[in-house]
Amino acid sequence: NSSNQIQLTTCYSPPNENLPLILLNDILRRNSNTILLGDLNAKHDS
Repeated sequence: NSSNQIQLTTCYSPPNENLPLILLNDILRRNSNTILLGDLNAKHDS
């Protein structure tokens, strides 16, 4: 049963580039039971 499957996904986002949000949304839309791992180089400007 695919509803019980967990998808492991890795992502690398180079520094000074936007996160690939369209791609990540597509991955999550295909399987909401997704664990996303990786180096997103995310920074918060405060």
